[in-house]
Amino acid sequence: MSHAPGSVVMVDPHLEGGVAHYTWALCDALARRGTDVTLLTRRGAAYELDALPRRFRLRRDLPGVISRPPPGVGQRLRSLVDPTHWDRHLAEILTDVAREHDSRLLHQQWQLRPPRDPHIWDAARQRRPGVRVIYTAHNVFPHDGSSDARASWSVAHAHPDRIVVHGERLRATGVRDAGMPSTRVDVVPLGNYHFLADAFAVPDRGEARTRLGLDADRAVVLFFGHVRPYKGLDVLLSALAELVRRGRDVTLLVAGRVEGGWSGSDLERQARSLGLGDAHLRVEDRFLPLEEIAPWFAASDLLCAPYHRGSQSGVLQLAYAYRRPVLATRVGSLAEVVLDGETGCTVEPGAPEALADGLDALLDDRAALARMGARAREWSADVFGWDRIADLTRAVYERALADGHGAGEAA
Repeated sequence: MSHAPGSVVMVDPHLEGGVAHYTWALCDALARRGTDVTLLTRRGAAYELDALPRRFRLRRDLPGVISRPPPGVGQRLRSLVDPTHWDRHLAEILTDVAREHDSRLLHQQWQLRPPRDPHIWDAARQRRPGVRVIYTAHNVFPHDGSSDARASWSVAHAHPDRIVVHGERLRATGVRDAGMPSTRVDVVPLGNYHFLADAFAVPDRGEARTRLGLDADRAVVLFFGHVRPYKGLDVLLSALAELVRRGRDVTLLVAGRVEGGWSGSDLERQARSLGLGDAHLRVEDRFLPLEEIAPWFAASDLLCAPYHRGSQSGVLQLAYAYRRPVLATRVGSLAEVVLDGETGCTVEPGAPEALADGLDALLDDRAALARMGARAREWSADVFGWDRIADLTRAVYERALADGHGAGEAA
C-alpha cells in the first residue's frame, strides 16, 4: 500500500493572526509540492487571507462558534440529552470533508473545543476508519492557562496519531511534561513569513517614521502582536526605563491588541510609574490588518520578544522577513531560531537588566543592525523556507499512514 500523502484536510479555526498565517503558508506549500489540500475553517467573520492567491481549496464548513452548540432548541437540547452530541457533530463535518476529497489525513492546527478534542478525534475515527489525526501543538501548554487547562492539554496530547512541535526543546518538554508519546512527536520548524512581507509595499525607514510620526534619529524598538501578560512587556518596560537612565534616546512601539486583562492605558500607567514619558512609549492597541504591518517594522531598528513563557513565535519570522534583527528570551524554542550575533541575540527571561544590556549592545551600532537584518532574511529563506517545511510535513503524513494502526485503533 502506498503511504504517499495524496490528500489532506487541514483544520484551523483561526480566521486571522499568526496561526492562520502559518496554516495558509503550509497549505500553499504542500499544494506546491503535489499534495491535494483542503483548508477547513469557520464560517462567520471575514477570512483575513482570502484575497491572497492560493493553490489549495478553502472551505468554511465549521460553525462560527465551535465551543458550544448554536442558540436554539435543536442542537442545545440534543447536547443536554447527550453530552457527546456536539463532539460527534463536529467530527461529522471533519469526516464528511475528508470523504468528499478522498483523504485519510486530518491535520489540526489548534484545538477546536478543549478539553473535548479527544472525543472529536475518536468520533472521527469511528465515522471514517483508517483516518489519521495529526495535531500541531503551536503551544505545548496554554501559556495563560490554569493547572486544570494544562492537565487537559496533556490528556489531549495522548490521542493524535502524530504531534508536530516547532523545536527540539519543545519536543523534550512535550514528552517530559505534557503527555506527548515520544514515538509520535515530530519536529517541524515554523516557516518564514516572507510571503506576507512581500505581498505589500514596504516603505523605507525614513518614510515609515514620517508616516508614524516618529523622530528620524531616535532608536526604535518594536513589540509586535497580541499583548498578553505572559509575553513579558512588563519586563521590557523596566528595561526601557533602564536604557533611558543610561541616556539612550529610545522609543518602544507596542503594536497589537492588548488582551488578558490588560489595556493600553494600563501599560501607559506602568510606563509613567517608571519615569517614562510620551516620547518613550507608543501603544497601538488594535489588531493590525496585513496591509498596515509593514511601516511598523520598517520604522523600527529591531524586534524584542521578552516573553516570560512561550513555545515558538511567528513574530520572529515576521521580523526576519522585514530584515529586522531580534532580541528574544530563552523560553520554549525561541532561541533555536536566533543566531546570536548574526540575526540578533537572546537573554534569560524575567531579567530587566540583562534585557537592557542586550538592547544597548544592539542599538549601539546601526550598521551592524542592518547587517543582522540582511542575514536574518537570508537565513530564514534557507532554513525556514516553505518547500523544506512542506517536505518535512509530508514525511510526518507518511509516518502516520505507514503505522499499521492509529492512536485510536486496537493493535
